[in-house]
Amino acid sequence: MINIMFAKIVLFWIRFNPLKNPSTFTLHLSPVGGFTQLPKLGAGFTIIELLVVITMVGLVSGVGMFSLVNYGNTQSLEQTASNVKGVFDEAKFNSLSAVVRDKDANGNSITCIGNLSSYKVDIISSSVEQDRVELFMECGSSTSLVKTYTFPENINIWVDTTCDEVEYEAVSLEASALPLLPCVVSIKGYGMTKTLTIDAFGNLNVQ
Repeated sequence: MINIMFAKIVLFWIRFNPLKNPSTFTLHLSPVGGFTQLPKLGAGFTIIELLVVITMVGLVSGVGMFSLVNYGNTQSLEQTASNVKGVFDEAKFNSLSAVVRDKDANGNSITCIGNLSSYKVDIISSSVEQDRVELFMECGSSTSLVKTYTFPENINIWVDTTCDEVEYEAVSLEASALPLLPCVVSIKGYGMTKTLTIDAFGNLNVQ
């Protein structure tokens, strides 16, 4: 729609531009043979003028398409960071509330054998598969996978200071990591980076 309006404005300017060399006559076939000059009823457009308009519209379309793609990539990175934060928030909430899950995120049955001890988030950076974070429920003698969030293509996770596993103990909500908290995780893609800082209490902040 913007491109069409832009083309109309350019065509209007070309048509009524006072600097344009006017040609007020055109040739018409005379009934008695030959040609005669008659005044034009309206101004037309030359091939050059149309090519200029097409070129300008093409440039505007190219800029618009680039902006649209760049916006989509930015949104994808933002959404990935938000989803990762959501997994950490869920682990912390479930631990604090001592939530015992009987089904995973896909509706499959899981079992807690013994008392709930903690919820754990594993950060998996893989050179073979797409990167992902996994949420586990840990009970006395069992560990169950509750949720997996797989990163979109072209987006990766990097652990800047080693903490590829963050655990939240049930009820006490004491947070720990391998090896230590705080730590920093980066999500990178399309030449952009989102920094996720996990503090000593297991809170995750996105920057």
